[in-house]
Amino acid sequence: MFRTSIRKSLPPLLAAGLLAGLLAGCSGNGNNENSSPAPSGTSPGSSSPAATSTPKEIEEVSVLVYDRGNMPSSEGSLEDNWFTKELNKRTEEQLGIHVKFVPVPNAQREQKLAALLAAGDAPDISYTYDQAMLKNYSKNGGLADIAPLLDEFGPDIKTNVGEDRLEASKIDGQLTRVFANEPLPADTTWIRTDWLDKLGMSMPTNVDEFYNYLKAVKEKDPGNVGENLVPFMIPAQGDTPFQRIENIILQGFLQEPPTTERIGSEPFQLWPETKETFRFLNKLYNEGLMGQLILDKDQSQYKQKLVRGEIGATPNFPHYMYATGYGDLLTTMQKNVPGSNFAGSFPWKSTAGAEPIYELFLNSLDNSMTFFIPKATKHLEAAVKLLNYMTTDDFVNLAAGGLEGTDYNVIDGLITPIDQEKFKERVGWLAGNYNLPVKPYATDAEKYKRYIASQFSKQAGEDFVKNTVYGEPARKYSLPVINVDRPVTLKNKTNLDTVWNNAMPKIIMAKTAEFDSTYDKMLASWRSEGGDAMAAEWAATYKEQYGG
Repeated sequence: MFRTSIRKSLPPLLAAGLLAGLLAGCSGNGNNENSSPAPSGTSPGSSSPAATSTPKEIEEVSVLVYDRGNMPSSEGSLEDNWFTKELNKRTEEQLGIHVKFVPVPNAQREQKLAALLAAGDAPDISYTYDQAMLKNYSKNGGLADIAPLLDEFGPDIKTNVGEDRLEASKIDGQLTRVFANEPLPADTTWIRTDWLDKLGMSMPTNVDEFYNYLKAVKEKDPGNVGENLVPFMIPAQGDTPFQRIENIILQGFLQEPPTTERIGSEPFQLWPETKETFRFLNKLYNEGLMGQLILDKDQSQYKQKLVRGEIGATPNFPHYMYATGYGDLLTTMQKNVPGSNFAGSFPWKSTAGAEPIYELFLNSLDNSMTFFIPKATKHLEAAVKLLNYMTTDDFVNLAAGGLEGTDYNVIDGLITPIDQEKFKERVGWLAGNYNLPVKPYATDAEKYKRYIASQFSKQAGEDFVKNTVYGEPARKYSLPVINVDRPVTLKNKTNLDTVWNNAMPKIIMAKTAEFDSTYDKMLASWRSEGGDAMAAEWAATYKEQYGG
């Protein structure tokens, strides 16, 4: 068990949803003298009436699961493996519920879920990052309001997600969604530290130093890569390719820290600093310091270049190189290129002052993993019971760490894998696919960081703890939650995202002399397609919700 109190404000991505490799298990701890019971806010499987009632018959409840393509073939399928068997053993005994998992491909997760919802076939417990879609379905009566059921069937949801977070989750006063309780990190810019050493350079701490590093990489090729060398590469990311430009690069060009009002009322496309950010990226591209922006949604080409040791710097999740869920990229690269190493950094320091801005927009409640139950479910009470169970230590520990004594021990209050290689095989891929409404150590960002680090090699774990930022600093400049209706945004956002996603490569890869005209043309297209109307709505709805 791994929570002492419940975090009342967000913060990930990874992802979130994205942290691939969480932990679990809640049984005896053996005779390990270094072990100590982990603190807990709940008792596994026995913390609520829903968990203690004696079931009369087994009811099937379906649950969404992401298929990230990272499950070892030896472990079975996402629908049938040791975890699903152990989980169903517990839920059938404690709740009278059999869990049926419904996989969707991670690269098309939002489209597939939208199609399932439209057909009335969405799983009884689903989750998404698409808040516009959820708000639309909620306002049209498509999602179940679970608030009236929490006292009887969901007391642990109230305790472990937290009253403040549940209040923020409401749409028009109804609890039709539940924001996950998770500490989220700031994304990082990975840099080849072995190349820094060969070049006699220190880790870049601002834009100019980062530029100088890229120039040195291109001119001196410290890894003897040859024609395949790419000093800097921005990966595509599913349905939001190149999103890290505005999330972690834009802040390097701000003249002053953005206010919450500016973040919540003016789309970043209209910020003058956005143009300067793209001017810099265009410069990198035209000087041969940046690779082409390839719409490589599954990142297969990108990963191949990484593990061959051909990339000098790249922005991504702070656990991306280490995590089993993404393919143990650093380990693979080091096998291919002995002596190679990546470490995270924050070179996009703003001229706005001494305070670093680690991440813009992303680590908002409105960008978090969000759970919901479709109104069309035939198993509403059972779905609430199961969601309630999914917030307890019994589930969190199992999904995040496996079985205590088999997969991990608790040492100094932290889940610690017994055998890292076996842990990767059996457990490392679980939490990135079977997403959790409450993460372990959700109330303690530093502890959560150390817990994640325990799954990596000693050096990688030390680098991760040293170089990763979690919690309040990572979410300070995130988007504010807006629950006022935004029909213009709802109507236009998907198309506007497509327009902007298609524009970014054209802007960055334009000839230097054509940058201004290309950028202005692309921005004008975005504005005429509904961007101006969306911006006006953002300003009005922010004022309506927050005043000013």
